[in-house]
Amino acid sequence: MAVSRDQGHFFQTSSALDEITRREKKSKNTHGNPIDLSAKLSALIRDPHNDSAVYVSTGSGELRHVDIDTGHIGKPYIGSKGPLTSIAISQHNLFGGSWDKNIYSWRLDQRNPHNILIGHRDFVKALLLISRSSSTILISGSADGTIMIWDGQTGSRLHVLKTEGRGILSLALDPIASDTVGYQAAATSITFFSGSSDRVIQPWTLHAEDGWKNDSVNPQTPIIRHETGIEALVFDDDGDLWTASFDKTAKCLNRERDWACDTELVHPDYVRAICIDEEGGYVATACRDEEVRLWDKSSGELIHIFSGHYDEVVALVFLDRLRLIVSASIDGTVRTWSTHPQDIEKAKLEVLEANDPDRGEIVETLNAGAILSVEEEKELEDLMADD
Repeated sequence: MAVSRDQGHFFQTSSALDEITRREKKSKNTHGNPIDLSAKLSALIRDPHNDSAVYVSTGSGELRHVDIDTGHIGKPYIGSKGPLTSIAISQHNLFGGSWDKNIYSWRLDQRNPHNILIGHRDFVKALLLISRSSSTILISGSADGTIMIWDGQTGSRLHVLKTEGRGILSLALDPIASDTVGYQAAATSITFFSGSSDRVIQPWTLHAEDGWKNDSVNPQTPIIRHETGIEALVFDDDGDLWTASFDKTAKCLNRERDWACDTELVHPDYVRAICIDEEGGYVATACRDEEVRLWDKSSGELIHIFSGHYDEVVALVFLDRLRLIVSASIDGTVRTWSTHPQDIEKAKLEVLEANDPDRGEIVETLNAGAILSVEEEKELEDLMADD
């Protein structure tokens, strides 16, 4: 058994001490240009008012604004009595779902909450906000198995949707079925999907004329395509649904084929998050194994594994203008990964050089001025492989 004089290491097994040592060593890497917030991170959302910034929530119950370009970390939004697990943002307000069962609302220019939405009986795991000219609707999903509909401007609770399953883990707006076109449009109906801890994906439709009530007369059929909980849901520009699950897979569910699985991306551990680069044709996933994976959206081929985080990656967003994947981890860092083709090839080269410096020099020479195709790269790998 390993021996240590550190009092924090007493009564720990050799494997636990080895893991501490591994993480301490890996924490020194600068891959992904880490921005350190010195707190466990739990959720991430793009800043709609700044296309190079994000908001991130922490296990200490704070929300922070992070400018990816400059690395500047804003003063914390405070008030939650527990870790914040989800974020939503409107034109003027920021919302945080908390482990203490409440939803906190802040003015963007104020750091203390101006409203607290109370109603859930367990922690709030997911938030979805739909802002239009005539209304702002906030939808919350909780571990108590309920979905609540709120007036996002007043904080008044409008309705409660009760599910037959377990806790709600994820929410996503259906851009095709919802009658919403741009911020200035007055929404007449909203369709969203929820993912639960018991593998059920449930579509819901709310109607403005009914005070945003769900159509309980004609309930929509649940979708079951995973073996266990649905941690994340994202729609692509084609209207197909991408999912991330605790069953170690991410999937693309095809709208035109009654949500049949078109693509399955297999991982070594729980899949926590997913985002899409439509311009590049990529899908990125975050896994509990600390890695961010980049996949070809059409073929499902694994393009590259971005390594840098030294603890579980819990959230991803994609910044379109910068062509950057932004990742947040329990390790307390926000990191970025470029999807520009030349940057992907550079990242691949760095991995080759780390594993075999001579091989990296050969690839760099052959690749000067041109990007190898997948087939060419495979052929080169075969030629350079040891006999």
